[in-house]
Amino acid sequence: MAHVILAAGGSTRLGRPKQLLPLNGKTLLRRAVELGAAVGCRKIYVVLAREDPRMLAEIRGISEAVTPVINAQWRQGIGTSIKKGGEAAFGDLSGQSTGVDAVLFTTCDMPLIDAEFIQRLMGLCSADAPLAAAGHENGPGIPAIFGRRFASALASLPDQAGCKSILVENLGRCAILPLGEKALDIDTAEDMHKLAALGPGFQ
Repeated sequence: MAHVILAAGGSTRLGRPKQLLPLNGKTLLRRAVELGAAVGCRKIYVVLAREDPRMLAEIRGISEAVTPVINAQWRQGIGTSIKKGGEAAFGDLSGQSTGVDAVLFTTCDMPLIDAEFIQRLMGLCSADAPLAAAGHENGPGIPAIFGRRFASALASLPDQAGCKSILVENLGRCAILPLGEKALDIDTAEDMHKLAALGPGFQ
């Protein structure tokens, strides 16, 4: 299984790059990459907006499996990053396959997602049911795992669409793992305060 980390956002609501926010001595970006390594993903693709030396420094030295993927069109919408990551992981649709059977998509702004959650999500996938997603209050979403049969659907996403549309269209064969207390994502300074309130391990 490959891992795609969607980290090309502009963090407009926060006012500074959320990827570089520190949490217990590590940036959110580094924690996301280490998560992929911890669960045994053989390839980890980090989708970035540009070759920012600060972010590149955060993903170096963790694993030889890590590869940055630059998405210069990130301002056009999250769909562009999903497509870039999906193409890097699965190969393009002209037949240039990488041999990857499934891809885990995550972001770096959900710091309560841990290896245990991802391993449980992986456990819900099989050759017959290569689709699993986290259960949010408003439906299925990231973290999500897509088998190779969904490579074409990912590549065909509109630029501004997330992968939720694919999950909803295939809800009958999508395994759902409720997020519960792990649902916090970091978009604003208030979200950081909520995270810090959880204790010393989240400061």
